Amino acid sequence: MLYASFVRPEGVFDSWFNRLAARATGGPFCHSEFVFRWDEEQFKEIRNKVAGFAKYKHHKGPIDVALYVIWGDTVKYRVLNGHGEFFSVPEKDMIRVSVPWETEMNTVCWLWNQLGSPYDKTGALLSVVPLRAPSAAYDKYFCSQLMACALQRLGKIKQYNPGALTPNALHRAMSSGFES
Repeated sequence: MLYASFVRPEGVFDSWFNRLAARATGGPFCHSEFVFRWDEEQFKEIRNKVAGFAKYKHHKGPIDVALYVIWGDTVKYRVLNGHGEFFSVPEKDMIRVSVPWETEMNTVCWLWNQLGSPYDKTGALLSVVPLRAPSAAYDKYFCSQLMACALQRLGKIKQYNPGALTPNALHRAMSSGFES
């Protein structure tokens, strides 16, 4: 299962910068990321298609994985194993994205090809004044832009410019008439 997770400037995300980002973009959110929830068989299929999960080859049971990019870093993933707030499944502000399993796997493969892409500081700062032309993919990303590109590959929110979607704008787009 695929979820869009939206993060408020609370807990590990509580900083003056994140509070400013949320306020400047007109809503409660400062960050967004994907959360995948896979059962054991689905995770086995994923491990066979994408690199990076070798240390989890003996994992039993369901697994939750977040794919994200944060300020000044690169696109990464983390296993949500419950060891601290950052590594726990979010308890609120998640929107389910219902797609067939094959489609989700294709999306995972595309997202994993984005791993290591740098954070787009300029794009993030200018996202409220969208100067960048829409694109299906970019060479660098901010959090909600990466998500918007992936969602558009799923046929969702196609009318929006990924480079102009802040976490708050993405949440609004997904909350108003979004076909989960």
